[in-house]
Amino acid sequence: CTTNKERMEREMATLYKLTEEYLELLDLLEDDSVDQEVVNDTLEGVGGEIEVKADNCAKLIQELNGSVSTLDAEIDRLEKGCTYKQCTEP
Repeated sequence: CTTNKERMEREMATLYKLTEEYLELLDLLEDDSVDQEVVNDTLEGVGGEIEVKADNCAKLIQELNGSVSTLDAEIDRLEKGCTYKQCTEP
C-alpha cells in the first residue's frame, strides 16, 4: 500500500526529471544541426507532461489538506467526548 507521502515523493521526482529533460531540450535550441521542428515537437510534449504532473501534484495537495481537516474535526470531536451525532447536530 502506497502512502500519500510516497506518492507525492514519486510525483515530485518525476517533475524534477521532466524539468531536467526540458532544460536539455532547451540546450538543443542552441544546436543549429538539430531540426527546429523536432525540437518544437519535443518541447511541446515535455511541456504538456509537466503541466499534467503539476496538476496532479496540486490535486494531491488538496486531497491531503482535506484529510488534515477531516482528522482535525475528528480530534476535536473526540476531545469533546461526544458522539458523532451529538457533535454534528445543530
